[in-house]
Amino acid sequence: KNIPLFINDLLQLQAPQDLATTHLELLNLWQKKLETYEAVLNFNSDPLKAYLVLQNFSLIAFEDVALVSKLKDFYEGLSS
Repeated sequence: KNIPLFINDLLQLQAPQDLATTHLELLNLWQKKLETYEAVLNFNSDPLKAYLVLQNFSLIAFEDVALVSKLKDFYEGLSS
């Protein structure tokens, strides 16, 4: 239950200009993951919502991999 507050705190952080867009994309991704996990946890009270969010799970996973790759490339660029 503290995670949404944590995300709001992270939104207040000043990200370096080179990472500002990625910072926001990561926070949006975390929010999508949180919504997915909450829907699955509430499966008994709303199975349709859980089913619908799980349909998007592979898209969330691909987005996660793309953002991690973007961060990896950024940090590799710092060391070269």
